[in-house]
Amino acid sequence: MKPEPPHKLADYAPLIFPAIMLIVFFVIPFSTMITVSFFKRQQGGFYSPEFVIDNYARFLSPFFGGVLGFSLILAVIVALVCVAIAFPFTYALTQSPRRVQVIWLIALLSILSLSEVIIGFAWSTLLSRTAGITNLLVAAGLMSEPQALLPSFGAVLTGMVYQALPYTVL
Repeated sequence: MKPEPPHKLADYAPLIFPAIMLIVFFVIPFSTMITVSFFKRQQGGFYSPEFVIDNYARFLSPFFGGVLGFSLILAVIVALVCVAIAFPFTYALTQSPRRVQVIWLIALLSILSLSEVIIGFAWSTLLSRTAGITNLLVAAGLMSEPQALLPSFGAVLTGMVYQALPYTVL
């Protein structure tokens, strides 16, 4: 049986609350941010409502261009690593019994339920010199002394892949 299309204004009532939330928490803040981006910055961090495009000219400077380029390259590398890991994993998951699939999906969804702050703190602890992975490598005789693996490109890449991998698998 096909649902009947809405004819009266009251039929749209269930959409009022989501529309208000979308306007209050997305449209208004986003439009405010775009508007302020064209304002002139004053000393002390305030903005005066004068139309300028200096902020965008500064954003396109060589310094910020390099940062933007690095960020885009990092995003591409993270995406490629996630697909390279997730594709074989997902294929193996589809070939496994239903019970194994459910266990793996629960594990993936439990990762998504954790806060990014908690995950970041856990990775910073694991990659630190004092309580990290390198202490295990020293105990196993694979390293002579513990080293901090953070901050490094590999640490950032590892954390970002860890965050994005469940979404790639799903």
